[in-house]
Amino acid sequence: MRLYLKHSMRCILLFVTISQISLGVVAQSRTIKNFGDQWEFSKDTTNQKNWKAVNIPHTAAIEKLVVINQFQGVCHYKKAFKINAPTDKKIFIYFEGIMMEADVLVNGKWITNHKGGYLPFTVDITGAIIPNKMNNIEVVVKNTDNPEIPPGKPINDLDFNYYGGIYRNVYLVTTEKLYVTDAVAANKKGSGGIVVHFDSVSSATANGQVQVHIKNEHNVAKKIHIENSLHKNQKNA
Repeated sequence: MRLYLKHSMRCILLFVTISQISLGVVAQSRTIKNFGDQWEFSKDTTNQKNWKAVNIPHTAAIEKLVVINQFQGVCHYKKAFKINAPTDKKIFIYFEGIMMEADVLVNGKWITNHKGGYLPFTVDITGAIIPNKMNNIEVVVKNTDNPEIPPGKPINDLDFNYYGGIYRNVYLVTTEKLYVTDAVAANKKGSGGIVVHFDSVSSATANGQVQVHIKNEHNVAKKIHIENSLHKNQKNA
């Protein structure tokens, strides 16, 4: 897809979104809900009394203003939730950041391991949940020294700290089985999701292209129609 924009380029912010992906008369839908409330947290899971009610974002330990011995270790998060969604939907959990290694389990089933405290990641839980029933998610978090996770140096050699926990927001994402992929989860060279690239820009015109990565998880091939919308927010230089 190629788009053209004729406008003064003094100071323009461009926003390109997918306004519609249609299949016959059914439009693609994506819902994003905050998934950060009503979690439980524990550093010691040997006793149910050790679990505390928390909301996310959350840190594994509140440190002193001058950190002397930062907490490093393993901590656990869990949450009971109910999915009121048809079985023909895709269900994802989107974590904006967990410091620094995480194992995610749903209903006791291990789903994925993620390394990297500064990177978001998406977990496909579609096959692990029971629709319209109570489900359980558990996240095991480690912020111990690990030479394989950047920056890879022991905390004693750094001038900053690895604060543990699910320290950024978490969301529940629901899509159709024909959907625009997540840019990171797609693990695709040149990126998944939506990519906007301008080939040339001048004070009078600009032209470029929009690349949209679509995934079809139906058992049959589908024909789709994609519409993009281009929005600009201009401010005086």
